[in-house]
Amino acid sequence: PEYMAPEVVRVLDAQVKRASDGAGAEEDVYYDFRCDVWSLGVIVHQLLTGELPFSLYDVSFHVAEGEPLPPLKTARFAECNQALDFVTACLRPDFQVRPMAEELLDQPWVRHGFVAQPSSPNSATDLAARLRSFARLSQFKRAALMAAVRHLGGYEHEQLRKLFQKVDTLHVGAVTTAQLRASLSAARVSPSRGPAWVDDVARLIDSERKGSIDYTEFLAAVMDHNIEDRRDLVMAVFDFFDRDGDRTISQPDLECVLDSACARDVLERGGGKIQGELDFPEFVELLRRG
Repeated sequence: PEYMAPEVVRVLDAQVKRASDGAGAEEDVYYDFRCDVWSLGVIVHQLLTGELPFSLYDVSFHVAEGEPLPPLKTARFAECNQALDFVTACLRPDFQVRPMAEELLDQPWVRHGFVAQPSSPNSATDLAARLRSFARLSQFKRAALMAAVRHLGGYEHEQLRKLFQKVDTLHVGAVTTAQLRASLSAARVSPSRGPAWVDDVARLIDSERKGSIDYTEFLAAVMDHNIEDRRDLVMAVFDFFDRDGDRTISQPDLECVLDSACARDVLERGGGKIQGELDFPEFVELLRRG
C-alpha cells in the first residue's frame, strides 16, 4: 500500500463509504495510468535514498483531510538534482498534472542517464578496425580491457560471444592466427597495409604467448575500448589494479599486472598528486589517453 497513489486511495475510500452506508458517490473520483507513475516515483526514491518518500499515514491523511504531503528530503539526493526533479514530477499529488509515462522520457535525468549499448563489430571491416585500434593502445590500457571483460553487461557480452563463435570455427575456445586471418579476408584493407598486420595483431592479443587467442583475450580486443566513459567498468578495473584495497594504485599494485618498466612508465605518465601512486581520477585520465 505504500506504493499506492493518492487517487487510488481516494477511489478505494469512496468504495468503502458506499459499501458501508449505501449512499451514492458524492463526487466523481477515478484514476488513470498515471497512478503507475506515482508508484515508479516511490520505487526510484527508495532505490536512491533507502527510504519511502511518504508513509501510508501521510498519503491517507492527505486524501482524508486535504492536508499537503510532507516535503521530500532533498538532502538525500546529494548532488543529483536531475534525479530529484524526476522523482518530484512522479510524486505530484494531483495526478492530472503528473506526467504520463512517455513524458518522463523527456526528463533530463532519463535522457542524460541513458547509456546506449556499446556497438560490437558487425562486419569484417569493423572487426579489423577494432583490432588495429587495440594494437595501438598502451600495455596499460590493454591490461585494463582484459580486466573489464569480466564485468561486461549481459547484452554486450552475448554479442561479443557470438562474434567469437564465428571466428572460432573449430569450437575449441581459442582462435588461431589462421582463423583470424580467414575471418578478416573480406575486410577492406589499405593497399599500403600488407596481410602481415594480422599476424602482428594476433601476437599482441596473445598476451601469454600461447600461440592462440583465448576467449577473454579476444573479447578484450574487440569490445568497446572507451571504458573510461563507463563508470561501472572503470570502477571494477580500478579495484582490479588496486590489489591492497587502499583506494590508490602503487607500483607494487601495477607490477601484479604489468612488468616493472611499464608500471614505472604508468606512474610517470600519471603525474600523481601522491608521489608514486595514482588515485581514481588520475587512473581514469590515463585510461582516456589510451
